[in-house]
Amino acid sequence: MFNKVWNIKSKKDKIKTLSFKNLLWKKKSYCPVCNQTNVFLTFGVVTRRKNAKCRNCGAFERHRFMYHIYKKEFLDADFPVKIMHTAPENCISDLIFKNPYLEYIPVDLQPENYNFINCMREDVTNLSFGDETFDFILSNHVMEHILDEEKFLSELLRVLKTGGKLILTFPINFNLEKTFEDSSITTDEDRLKYYGQRDHVRVYGLDIIDKLKNNYNTDCITPEEILSDEAIEKMSLLSPDVVFVITKDRSL
Repeated sequence: MFNKVWNIKSKKDKIKTLSFKNLLWKKKSYCPVCNQTNVFLTFGVVTRRKNAKCRNCGAFERHRFMYHIYKKEFLDADFPVKIMHTAPENCISDLIFKNPYLEYIPVDLQPENYNFINCMREDVTNLSFGDETFDFILSNHVMEHILDEEKFLSELLRVLKTGGKLILTFPINFNLEKTFEDSSITTDEDRLKYYGQRDHVRVYGLDIIDKLKNNYNTDCITPEEILSDEAIEKMSLLSPDVVFVITKDRSL
C-alpha cells in the first residue's frame, strides 16, 4: 500500500515539476496594465489565441494596447475627470481607481454580473444621464452585441461633453471587406455559427472604419502608430488591431 501511495504521489510531483518547467520555457510577456511579466494564457471562443490573457490581472491584448491610450488621455490627470465605462473590465477599473481625480461610473444592463464593482444598471441605448455629462466614455467589445448600432453611438455621444472623447473598440475581421449582419440569424446556435459568439449580432468588416471616419470626428489608432515593434512583441499585442477615438464636436 505504501509503495502504491508513494508512486501516485511521485507521479503527481513529476507532473507538477514538468508543468513548472514548461512555464519556464514558454514565452514571457509584459503586461503594462498590472506592470507584471508572466506567461500569458491562451484564450478564444472560436480561434484560440496564444499569449492572449495576462495570468496576473486578466488583461487581454486590447487592454494592454488601450493602456497606452488611456495613459495619454486621462490616467495621469491631476484635475477632475468624469468617466463612464460600459461593461466594465476589472483590470481597467483597477487602473482608474488608482487616481483620485477620476470620477468613475461603470454601467451595464446586468450589473449583477460585476461582483468586483458597484455597477449602475443602464441601457446603453437609453441612458438616464443628462446631456454633456462625461469627459470620457470607454466602451470595449460592446457594440457587436447591440442590435441598434446607430442608437448606441448617438446615445453615448449625447451624454459626452463637447470636446470629450469616446474610446471605442470591438472585434473586426480584417479579412472581411463588408460587415456581415443578417436579421434572420437570431438563435444562439446560428449566432455562434455565423458571428463566432452566441451573443454577437454581426461581424464587423473593414467598412466600419470608413463608416466611423465619415460620420464622426474619428481617429483610428493602431499599435504600430504609437509603439515600437519591440514593444508590440514584448506585450504580445494583436496586429492588425485598432482603437477608435471619437471626439465630440458641436455638430453632434
